[in-house]
Formats: sequence, structure tokens, C-alpha cells
Amino acid sequence: MSASEGSGLPAGDAGAEGNDTEQKNYKLQITLGVIAALAVVTAAVVPALINGSTETPSGPSGAGGTATQSASSASTGSATCDLETLSNKWMAPDAEVQNRPRYQEGTTPQVRTKISGGDNPGIEVQGQIQLKPHNGEDLILAVWPDPNTHDTQGNKGSGNYYPHGIIEPDEAGCWSDPPHLVGYPGVRGISEVYSLALVPQSEGARLLAEAKGRDGFTPKEWGSSGVTTVFSFTISTA
Repeated sequence: MSASEGSGLPAGDAGAEGNDTEQKNYKLQITLGVIAALAVVTAAVVPALINGSTETPSGPSGAGGTATQSASSASTGSATCDLETLSNKWMAPDAEVQNRPRYQEGTTPQVRTKISGGDNPGIEVQGQIQLKPHNGEDLILAVWPDPNTHDTQGNKGSGNYYPHGIIEPDEAGCWSDPPHLVGYPGVRGISEVYSLALVPQSEGARLLAEAKGRDGFTPKEWGSSGVTTVFSFTISTA
């Protein structure tokens, strides 16, 4: 009996079967080669994606309000005390020093701000402040949308205080508030008064925790929390 007869295949198909087997082996080798190449590319690309960073702006709030940040977002991560070397996109806003006895002798705070375009602009702040030791107190950055100003729809600033987070200046007093959106589309026109205030740590933790579930604190609520404002400056979004 011939090979074709033993296999049960029509005559002449035994040779075809052999060719099919060779083709399958060849295709398998190509597939394995492609998989190996993809593995090399993946090994090179994935670490770059993991180690990369993205910037996510804080979410919008109601009319007249301002976007709030977590306590960890106000930091010294990208702070610089070489404020004079910043580009001309950074401006020196109107500022006021308060409670001078809380400062280190002979020091004066500095601040620069940068505002992006759009109907919901972004704000970034770089500053320097050198205070005397304040154990038991946190330095909190808060924003007060001026009720004497209004947005593009005629809505006035809320006049409430919105804590952005705890500021921890480095040894040279450098600090920063990372880029974040002001609040909502159409907010342009509102002036925001930023303030740095010393707050008892227990009150600071409470203010930051409660801020996540409400539209700011009224001036009376803010003032009754034991805050001592040491520095303030105004940023206009008009």
C-alpha cells in the first residue's frame, strides 16, 4: 500500500501535506520573531510611560468660587527663590505684608504670578517668605474671590475663603503653588486675593478636610478659626 493509500488521502495529497507542514513551521517562525520584536519595543517604551508625568488641573467650582486643591498640592517641589530671573510672563502682583513681628528680622516676602489664557485661566505662583519658628501652626494658602469684581456673566466673586493647602517653604523660604485652573468657564474678570495665614494645626486640618465638601468659608467662619494672616496679594483675571 502506498503512503497515500495508508493515509486515507486522495492520491497526490501526501506531498501536499508535507508542503503544508513546512509552510506552517515557516509561519510559526515569523510569528515568534514578531512577538520577540514587540517584546523589545515594549520593554523600552513602558518604563518611559511609567516614569513620565502629566499635569491635571483641579476641577471647576460654582460661579464666583475657585478651584480648591489638596493639602499636598501646595508645595516647594518646583519653587525657586530666583524670582528676578523668571521670564516676563511672571508678574509681581500688588501685595501686603501683615503681622510683621512673625517674620525673621530684616526679611520681606516676595511673590510672582503667571496667568494662562482662556475663559477659565490657569494660575501659577512662586514666592519666598521667611517666618520665625511657628511650632504648632501650619502655614496655609487660601484664596478669596473679591465680591467687588464679576465674571463674564455678571456673577460676583463669592467673598468666601478657599484653602488651597499647607505651604512648607524650604530653608531659604521658597514656596510654590502649582498650576491650577481658577474655577469655571467664564470666570475671567474675577480678582482673587491670595493669603498666607498661620493657623493652629488642629484647625488647619479641620479647614482642609471640610473644604472638600463645601463652597468655601465665610469671612466670619475663617476669622473664628484662629488664622493669623501674614501676607496677601491680588491676582486679577480680567
